[in-house]
Amino acid sequence: MSRMVQFVSQGSRDTLRWVTRTTRRKAQMKNPYGSDGRLQDVLSLIQVLAYSPKTRRTDQGLQAELKRSPANSNSWIELAKQHPEFFRVREDHEKSSHVSLIARNAQQSVVDDDGDLLKPLLTTDVANKLMELAVGMHDREVRRKEFWRSFFIPIVVAVIAATAAVTSAVITALYRAGP
Repeated sequence: MSRMVQFVSQGSRDTLRWVTRTTRRKAQMKNPYGSDGRLQDVLSLIQVLAYSPKTRRTDQGLQAELKRSPANSNSWIELAKQHPEFFRVREDHEKSSHVSLIARNAQQSVVDDDGDLLKPLLTTDVANKLMELAVGMHDREVRRKEFWRSFFIPIVVAVIAATAAVTSAVITALYRAGP
């Protein structure tokens, strides 16, 4: 019997871990800027796609250029999918999927020396504005995530102080009443 209770207990603990992990993953998907290392990854991706002569990149190309994988995503493609405000992901089943910067694709194409149509590099002003937007979104997410501290901690302190005051008043009243 104890073995069955132990199994049920272990099973519920595993279920709790799964639910916690799933909830955390859904929260990251809903508010991806709250994840650790996310801002650095987004800024890196913006810079590579804004200043590179190549308009779009595959996951392998991004890993080769950045010399690393993203901090909290499985791939650069997955990271870009989580940030549709900056990136466009084209999934091609015959070829590799690729990522491009929406701001760069929105520009008018220009003809290069070989007669090919190309999207021009983003100006530093536009790229900096995109990075400022990413930083601003990250800051808002961090503030939203830590908002509870601004009201919860003072409430806890007030409750502790009130409990201490009431306890002190009760002890004083009991002491004065005496035996």
